[in-house]
Amino acid sequence: MQRVAASEYDLLRVTQALVGAVGPREAEALLSSGRPMPEQIGPTAAALLRDTLAKGAVKALVRRGGWRHEYTLKEGEPVTGRLWERHPPTPLRFGPASFKLLRWLTGEAVEKPSRRLSPLKNVTVGDELLAYLACDLLQRTDLPIRAAYLRRSPLAWLAFPNVLCQPLRKISGGRTSGSRASGSRASAKGMAHLPSLNFNVLLNESDGGPLVLEALQEDLTLCWVRMERYKSRVSDLAGMQRLGDAQAHVLDVFLDRIDAIGRRDLAGFLVEAAERLLRPGPSARFWIRRLSRDASFAERQAAFEAAGAFLRAVIRVGGWYRELALVRFFDDEYDAAQRILSAWESFGDAGFSRVEQIHAELDVTRLGLPREDGAPEDGAQRTS
Repeated sequence: MQRVAASEYDLLRVTQALVGAVGPREAEALLSSGRPMPEQIGPTAAALLRDTLAKGAVKALVRRGGWRHEYTLKEGEPVTGRLWERHPPTPLRFGPASFKLLRWLTGEAVEKPSRRLSPLKNVTVGDELLAYLACDLLQRTDLPIRAAYLRRSPLAWLAFPNVLCQPLRKISGGRTSGSRASGSRASAKGMAHLPSLNFNVLLNESDGGPLVLEALQEDLTLCWVRMERYKSRVSDLAGMQRLGDAQAHVLDVFLDRIDAIGRRDLAGFLVEAAERLLRPGPSARFWIRRLSRDASFAERQAAFEAAGAFLRAVIRVGGWYRELALVRFFDDEYDAAQRILSAWESFGDAGFSRVEQIHAELDVTRLGLPREDGAPEDGAQRTS
């Protein structure tokens, strides 16, 4: 068997890091140090790379939620079981985009790359999953996500809008200021243009796209719980505006698409996140309690509305929940509707009503928050 060159070995180790087979410290060291990379790799390294991706991606999906006994909808019919029981064997296909990403991550010091990795065409489901894993690893190791390709990934945006909405120019000294949340003091008007997002490849049944979204439901839940809890510590109005705009953008596109194709069950991570957030019984103040009061009424109200982006998405899903409750026993959609209702019943109508109440309270006049100079807004009532 041919030997693997040092650069090829490093590429394989970076691949193993993305699928979770390398610890975070070694992963950070690998990603922080660039090295010369050949345009092509040898046949031995290529075979090892294919094997690592094929097995590692499946293990990553199983670890991140595929092991859970869940239900899904296939051609409108509910199917239960673990991920591999709900879907026939569907190998994920990794295209040229994945190799270019791995080669870039291995060859460049991601904090200060010398070459760009521009958005790529003909991206597969496997490519999207690898981009998601790369963003996850980079933000967990507190390294910036500089590659334009990664910053256009719809799956990455669904999980990390708080990271990806950060303007690249805010990255100084190699680290992204506030990379784990939107708390920088840059003007919201100066934020990077939100990308056009297309979830079609992740919802294509023939390519196994939905199984990735199904397996990542718990991951997505945790991401959104962290984002919403962070809002209680955000003081910068522009930072809150930027985060809320990014959240609203990705959730609007995603919910529109899954509604259009009859896969409302894929919004389950929003319901689960809302249920976990509401367990301590927070009020509307939880979302905005640290926001600066030293601004105009309009600026603060805009930040309040941005803080409620997640809540508005949950309210929309609540509308679906109530629609499904009206599906009659003799309707064709009855079984599928009952499965979704059963999955969301622990949150239920009471939970959705509570979200609506909290969102309605995210109003400067209702909360009666005074300005920093102590002068109340016109028409605002002080609360104890």
